[in-house]
Amino acid sequence: MANKMTPYEQMMAALERAKKKDSAPRMDNGDLEHELQCICVKDFRSDYPALEKLLFAVPNGGFRNKATAGKMKAEGVTSGVSDLILLVPNKLFHGLCIEMKIIHEFTDGNGKFQRKKTYQEPEQREWQSLVENQGYMYVVCRTEDEFKHIVDNYLSTTIYSKPTKI
Repeated sequence: MANKMTPYEQMMAALERAKKKDSAPRMDNGDLEHELQCICVKDFRSDYPALEKLLFAVPNGGFRNKATAGKMKAEGVTSGVSDLILLVPNKLFHGLCIEMKIIHEFTDGNGKFQRKKTYQEPEQREWQSLVENQGYMYVVCRTEDEFKHIVDNYLSTTIYSKPTKI
């Protein structure tokens, strides 16, 4: 019987294989960001079950045919909006907007270790400025630990208290 790996475990195994081959990983940035976002949302829902529906994804990315893209634009889809939005105010902000980006770690063809970050697009920086000016907190998260730290700190200044696990 084959050992079934989670998508995250598959991604990490692919990265390890790429490091051993002295070549850059071939996974697409979108796939890596997708995996990171899925892990973060799952952890959030486990840690904050009373708030799980208040953290949601915005379906801006991905490939669509022209008809679907036109319908979504007419419905209000806006480029640059953050990947996740948490609609819980705290003492300083109306809510939390989270953009997921990644850090590629790999060994190049010359055996040199490389770390490369992905960055916001101009539309994302523009949207960040708009929401910050309206009293929302906006962050870019690149790791699961960073996401957890930011969310825990943000929620620690709310009237909401994290339930203790039994």
